[in-house]
Amino acid sequence: MQKVLIVDDERRTRQGLVSIINWEDYGFTVADTASNGFDALEKYSHIAPDLLIIDMKMPGMSGIELIEKIRKNDRSINILILSGHAEFEFAKKALKLNVTGYMLKPIEEEELISYLEQIQNKRQQQLSDQTDPQQQVEEHKQKLMDYLNSAHNKEAGTHTHDHLDWKSYRIILIKFHQASKNDINHIINSINNIFSEETMIAFLIKDYIGVLLSEQVNHFINNDIHFIEMDKIIQPLNIPYFMALSEEIDHYSELPNIYLMTLTLLQNSFFYKESKLLTKDSKKVIDDYLIKLDPQETFSSIKQRLCYFVEITDIRGIKETCWKIAKLMVNQNDTEQNIKNDFIKILSSCINHLTFHYPKEQSELLQKLTDIANLIHSRHLEQLVDQAVSILSETIQLLPLEEKEAIVKKMIILIERHFPQNIKLDTLADVLNYHRVYLGKLFKEYTGDYFNTYLDKVRIENSKQLILKGYKIYEVAEQVGYSNVDYFYSKFKKYVGMSPSVFKKNYSGDRLGHNKNS
Repeated sequence: MQKVLIVDDERRTRQGLVSIINWEDYGFTVADTASNGFDALEKYSHIAPDLLIIDMKMPGMSGIELIEKIRKNDRSINILILSGHAEFEFAKKALKLNVTGYMLKPIEEEELISYLEQIQNKRQQQLSDQTDPQQQVEEHKQKLMDYLNSAHNKEAGTHTHDHLDWKSYRIILIKFHQASKNDINHIINSINNIFSEETMIAFLIKDYIGVLLSEQVNHFINNDIHFIEMDKIIQPLNIPYFMALSEEIDHYSELPNIYLMTLTLLQNSFFYKESKLLTKDSKKVIDDYLIKLDPQETFSSIKQRLCYFVEITDIRGIKETCWKIAKLMVNQNDTEQNIKNDFIKILSSCINHLTFHYPKEQSELLQKLTDIANLIHSRHLEQLVDQAVSILSETIQLLPLEEKEAIVKKMIILIERHFPQNIKLDTLADVLNYHRVYLGKLFKEYTGDYFNTYLDKVRIENSKQLILKGYKIYEVAEQVGYSNVDYFYSKFKKYVGMSPSVFKKNYSGDRLGHNKNS
């Protein structure tokens, strides 16, 4: 930023000049103000400004006198002079002192901006004359990046237009998965060496490689010629990557907009089908999976169903449920990080559930937690789901065969493990892939009880333990799967022959099933 010192004896004029424009948009910053020539000389020596804006008529030392003193030691500083009305003599003296411009009060914003742009262009030309070609290229890149990151940076925009006056523009952004700084620099240098600056410029912006394409390159885009060349550069490094390509635009002023659109596309690459090139027409991977979500089905019930499928070794059910979870999270606009974290939590919860019910296999099951933690490195959604299904399929192989042989035995296991939840025959029929009527008959033949009767008995038996441990009746009802306390009372009395409170009174302090009076 070039520093500005404003000198005027009128406070209102000084304040007005400070706020008339956003100075930084034009590459300047107001370093200070002075109310007279003496104050200005002192501040000039401390600040070393690049631009002085000086009022002609001030008490003690006029603007002309101030300029004369400064010009004795500084012939290059830019000076704009102010005057309340047109005065030929002042103007003539000012021109002799090599001032940049002469402005009448009140100051016009457009006139001031015009002078600032002239000063910036002059400075850029001076810098260009002093720097070697490579430094100029790097400066052009920096200005381009400044403009892409802020459309309000008019100075950077003007510079970009002056040095890249192409007929059309396109942007490619390249995202790498775990690339080193040396690899990134090698790729940028290779692209710049293969293609001329007149047709293509490669640069580093944030964590991505950016490539700006001219109309000469855009002509070949449909033939993939330049993508093939870039792939040849990247491929030997064996680094996974995604590229996002913007639409073609005709005017440089649209560059910040297409940059943001392309950046958004690349940042969401996780949700798209695995491809080296993404465009606005690319399809999200979830669109290929025609999975219907039941509006009544909750996230909790879907997670519970996943554990069911693992326990009954249904790999098809596991895959379908994993995609249901993914689709539900995508529909909720969850971020890539949240989706990965949730999958890790869900699968870890499943493993912990299994270790409790399969203590002999606990050590092997817990080893799967390492594989689950590595889901965080998945590059896209399809890979995440496939890896999750693979982990759970491998987990199934660790479970003992004898637990999986009979359908009814599986139902009993599931009832005993999940009775506190809203478990239903319909749910198990769906999970086990049998018709509910057939499954109900099979269960009755094997156990002698209807499904709901057996479930009630398991719940009531477990409720006895909780009552004798001192839990309140409403707490017991909730913990064994009854949301209505009155309904729990009626079921308890039906199967035990007494109310929960009488049972607690009769059996508290003794073993379950032995009356304290016996």
